[in-house]
Amino acid sequence: MSILSFGTVAGGDLAAKAIMAIATVSIIRWLSPAELADHVYLTSLVILASTLLSGFFNRHYIIVCSVPATARHYQRWQVTTSTSAYILLWLSLARDRDMAAALSGAACTWAISCYEFARTHAQKGGAFRRYALADIVRSVLFVSAVLVVLIVKPTNIVAYLIAAQALAYAIAWWLFPSLPPKEASKESLTFTTLIADKHSLHLLVYFALLGLFGQLPILILERTASPAEFAEYGSAMRYYGLALSIVVAANVILLPKIAVAATFDELRDKYLESRPLLFYAMLAIVIIAAVGYLAIPWIDGSKYSDAPILFLILSSALLPGVCVAPLFAVYARMRWTFDLAVSLVIANVVCASIGVTSLAWGSIASAVSLPAAVLSQLLYLLWVLSRRRKTVIG
Repeated sequence: MSILSFGTVAGGDLAAKAIMAIATVSIIRWLSPAELADHVYLTSLVILASTLLSGFFNRHYIIVCSVPATARHYQRWQVTTSTSAYILLWLSLARDRDMAAALSGAACTWAISCYEFARTHAQKGGAFRRYALADIVRSVLFVSAVLVVLIVKPTNIVAYLIAAQALAYAIAWWLFPSLPPKEASKESLTFTTLIADKHSLHLLVYFALLGLFGQLPILILERTASPAEFAEYGSAMRYYGLALSIVVAANVILLPKIAVAATFDELRDKYLESRPLLFYAMLAIVIIAAVGYLAIPWIDGSKYSDAPILFLILSSALLPGVCVAPLFAVYARMRWTFDLAVSLVIANVVCASIGVTSLAWGSIASAVSLPAAVLSQLLYLLWVLSRRRKTVIG
């Protein structure tokens, strides 16, 4: 059943990514390097804000929440914290950017937060077809809006492109199953309640660091690279984002599957059952990386000559990344949350160290920092697991 569900989620995500590829390629080909650099940087802030704490709320809702009626409380906290984080990031890192684009970023952050929690609610309930359908519809809406913007080509085109993304997320949000009504919840879910124990606090730190980790190479490179070099790295990151669907699908399927294990024996069985899924996921990653490397020069007309090798380096991070998926589920289920947080501290330190100490290598160093950091996280988690082997897998 898990392979079938994986196929549904991965297939839907790949279909959505294939549609999104039209927008990605169009944006890369039609925008100037300076415009693309602005678009990459501002959307990076949107992604950072919308993922900084949302991962915690989403996983806490799946793993810990046993009262469905509190779903709207989770959603409220996720939307509020994400939007607030974006405002703080904009004030501290992007005050010199176009105001219209900044406002579009705030709207996009809000829409993504609403969409992502609704998707988590569908994931928790096993509504994987709705999960996949919403992604496809969102992609179609986004591509349609992007093509209109690129054809019209308004003056502040970056603002319109980000607004188009916000609109697509907001409309697709309504395709998910409805959350339980507020009236069904008799108790208020405060932020203090969510982090009432050390394990929840550790998860909060873990996901905050995970959100930072995904954007850290971009934030470091933007400070030192020229607009052209930054745009080149940004184009490779756009292609990498299309391949990321494999890791996303593995996480979507494995987390709720392992989260319901009630005994050590069940946990061991579900952990071992994930091996075939991981094999197919890694095979898909290798194929996508090879095809992407060969196809990118043709797709973007060799506008960014280093994009293929940057994409190949970035894609190599997906191999250890897909192996982290079942480990995270096991660690979260066993409440080894401190080790999860430590693993992301290590990953961020490795990523930042390579990016900062190898500035002369520019975008290549930024690309290498990602797989090196993910591999360090995986090795740490495997090392800790080996120490607990008798407890976990008998």
